[in-house]
Amino acid sequence: MGKVEKNWDDIVIYSVGFFAGGKDIQHEKSRLFNKTLAFKHYVEREQVIELIFSNFENIVEVMYVDELTDAMLLKKMVT
Repeated sequence: MGKVEKNWDDIVIYSVGFFAGGKDIQHEKSRLFNKTLAFKHYVEREQVIELIFSNFENIVEVMYVDELTDAMLLKKMVT
């Protein structure tokens, strides 16, 4: 195993936007959230949408899911 594989995990970064909080996007309590999500493996757009609905509360509608880039996540701090 090389130094890169030993110290870093490959991840994929997505930009997502979704409405939450009301019964529909026009509801006064609905609010648009824009988040950046990171996954350790490539995830299909449909899977990201499913994960938003299952892991956030009161989701009304997912507006967009954009794959931004690949990245590297440090496994542990090296001192």
